[in-house]
Amino acid sequence: MENLIDHNLAEQIVYAVKEICGYNINFIDNTGIVYASTDQARVGSFHEIGREVALKKQKIEVYVDDSYIGTKKGINIPIFYDEEVVSIIGISGDPERVRKYGYLAERITNLLIQEKNLQKTSLDEREQMHFLLTSLTQGNNLESKTIKHMLKEHNLALHSSFRVVLFHLNSQDPDMNVAFFEQEIKNYFGKETLPLLTYNYPNDYVALINPQLFQELGAAFKQFADMYQGKIRLAVGNRCLLLQCNESYRTARIALATTNYQENYCDFSDLLLEILFAKLSDKQKALYRNKVLGHELKPEELHVLQVYFQCDMSLQKTAERLYIHKNTLQYQLKNIEKKTGHDPRKFREAALLYLALSLNPPQECLD
Repeated sequence: MENLIDHNLAEQIVYAVKEICGYNINFIDNTGIVYASTDQARVGSFHEIGREVALKKQKIEVYVDDSYIGTKKGINIPIFYDEEVVSIIGISGDPERVRKYGYLAERITNLLIQEKNLQKTSLDEREQMHFLLTSLTQGNNLESKTIKHMLKEHNLALHSSFRVVLFHLNSQDPDMNVAFFEQEIKNYFGKETLPLLTYNYPNDYVALINPQLFQELGAAFKQFADMYQGKIRLAVGNRCLLLQCNESYRTARIALATTNYQENYCDFSDLLLEILFAKLSDKQKALYRNKVLGHELKPEELHVLQVYFQCDMSLQKTAERLYIHKNTLQYQLKNIEKKTGHDPRKFREAALLYLALSLNPPQECLD
């Protein structure tokens, strides 16, 4: 680690993180030595859990002081750079209290490392890829010599088509490690599948993929989303020509807006009615949703409605999916009618309920 992060940078990191969260911060190298700390008495000491984090490449929480050599209660998070653990950040305190600062500590650390231009060649490549994909997805700088050179360098023909894939990370998940997640994407799909990938602060990964390749691997993206249910939302934009990828990005954002961290995958090409609501504000969506659904439905009743519509309003299929008797389902649908004033067994009223359910409440999409 000494070849990557000098003592001054390590100290800058620990004090920057402490300024935000107010707890003592330890910067630990891969051998378990506390390299810098806001608690000066711990500098140079051995941190057993820090060493374990480096070996296991995953976060470890400690609930009792001195239960391991040189370790106090708190959380210890691996910091990844270029797919390798380069350090460990430890936040001292009750894990229940300090856990929420883990994501922030990780991001501050990575940003400060990048500012120091560590591993200069690798960082330059990352910056170039970020500039290229940001330009393409935002529709900027497309006539510049720099972009034309980059397109040629990556063998990207102007007549080729691409789809934007958005990986949106749940920053409220205490176990979410942003840098490690990039490694997970590459490991799952392979660098050859997603060579055009970049990170957009604070919690998006953006990739371009060939439409034919996506058609072959479409199921893999859904499976990946299922693997990380609760941790990510994944959305895919429309097929567009290379220099129109800003339109694919826009449609990917529309698809993303229809998801939450449970129903966490959406392909824009599968959307129909949802496209009509794309330009509505959260306030307008909430107004319609609340007017149709009201405020009395319980989460389990909303779930019944969702399954009911997924089963094309078939009582038999819905009952089987929910593992309940058809008469029980009938009773539940009647209760929904009483609470909303709309009978889900009648097509016109069911359509109103379906549209309302399609509008995810804003809080389900907040990070």
